[in-house]
Amino acid sequence: MQSAFIKTLLYILIFVNLSQAQNENQLKLVNGEQTFYLPVYIREGQVYFSLFNFAESMSLDYSYSSKSDKVDIQFDNYSLKTAIRNPFIILKNKQTEKTKIIQLPTTTYFINNNLYLPLNYILPSLREASGWQFDLPESNKLIVKTAKIPRVKVVDAANPEFGITGFSLDEKANGTLVRIKCNKGIATYNSGFKDGVLTIVFRDVNLDQSKFTIEQNKGLIKDIKAKNLGNDCEIKKIMKKGTMTPIHLLSELPFKQELISFLNNSRTQK
Repeated sequence: MQSAFIKTLLYILIFVNLSQAQNENQLKLVNGEQTFYLPVYIREGQVYFSLFNFAESMSLDYSYSSKSDKVDIQFDNYSLKTAIRNPFIILKNKQTEKTKIIQLPTTTYFINNNLYLPLNYILPSLREASGWQFDLPESNKLIVKTAKIPRVKVVDAANPEFGITGFSLDEKANGTLVRIKCNKGIATYNSGFKDGVLTIVFRDVNLDQSKFTIEQNKGLIKDIKAKNLGNDCEIKKIMKKGTMTPIHLLSELPFKQELISFLNNSRTQK
């Protein structure tokens, strides 16, 4: 009798452990009444999810070329392109033909014929390409609402109520900490680094341009420039000469009060 009880208890423990391990290796994707389970890859605590399985679950057309290692996903108004072992995402507006290059803080991974991208960092690009709303209440659960994200009214430059109100720089031993002050939640942003300039574009928010001046060089940043672009705004961080592509990390969106941006100096030439 006791032996049978112990065996039953062992079976229950094994089942629970297997269930937990399976959940850790899957991303639960909820789209309305539909639920899908996508394979994930965990690296240094970062969750990478399968782009191919995401496209199939959301009924998106996608293509993969084994010769060029390139991947192309088609949304209604945008195409999203990336490549294997590459940290860049290319968004192309089908109406205007304009392209935008976003650099992820880490590369993509190709495992067992599946392309894995860092979940937290790819969500802003997916929001812009699809117009959908994404919610990540847990590290292994993603809720997608395919209703389009509403556009907000353009903020009048004469109105003192700006969504982004200023910034501050804090020099650390291993880099420069940039704090961008906000008074509203921001749904998405895009960033890219070219010719020594780190550019960040925030969607559906304006900033107070008078607050973005720098009195002296601090850390990696030589100068900072900011301007409004219709509904959106743009901040350019001009890096010091000799600075290579910086490691640029942003706090998770949507955020309020403060956006943390860290520029790591480990890739700066001596």
